[in-house]
Amino acid sequence: MSDTDTPKTEKPKSKSKASRKKPFGVIDGGKSGEPVGTRSVGRPTKYHPSMLPIIMELAGNGASKVEIAVELGITRATLWNWTQDDPEFFDVMQKADELAQSWWERMGRQATFGAFPAFNSAAYIFQMKNRFRKDWQDIKQTELTGANGGAIELIARAVEVDHLDDDQLEALEQALIEFKDDDEKTA
Repeated sequence: MSDTDTPKTEKPKSKSKASRKKPFGVIDGGKSGEPVGTRSVGRPTKYHPSMLPIIMELAGNGASKVEIAVELGITRATLWNWTQDDPEFFDVMQKADELAQSWWERMGRQATFGAFPAFNSAAYIFQMKNRFRKDWQDIKQTELTGANGGAIELIARAVEVDHLDDDQLEALEQALIEFKDDDEKTA
């Protein structure tokens, strides 16, 4: 497990693979009689399984990942790294996300029925849509079909402009400009 504050997608800038793992005997020239093996070089992780109940308690009160990280004395990036490095920690964080969402949904349900007189429903909805996108995102889906639900038929037509007079060319140019403007407005 890594306790670095950078996500795993970034490579360490100053450490090569050779400098991160060193044989024991090479540290002092191999004269100490220590067994030759490898050890990790760097700061030891702050992670400890005793943190798991703290995470679950915070999540049970609706805490975000940032709040959890701050309470544990780490950064959000470190929290993310732990979820990538440790399957048990990943499972705990999945459960914590669901527990936090459950807390927020319960508070919203109670507020809907008058438990909190100063309830701001717009702020609540904004919070839910941004924090819990998987379940709260507005899904807009548009499907286009052709006749009788079939495929859309595309017809390309070539226009011979060599035989058009100046007025016709100007009208065609204007129509193309308007089409382009309408297309940009809908995009």
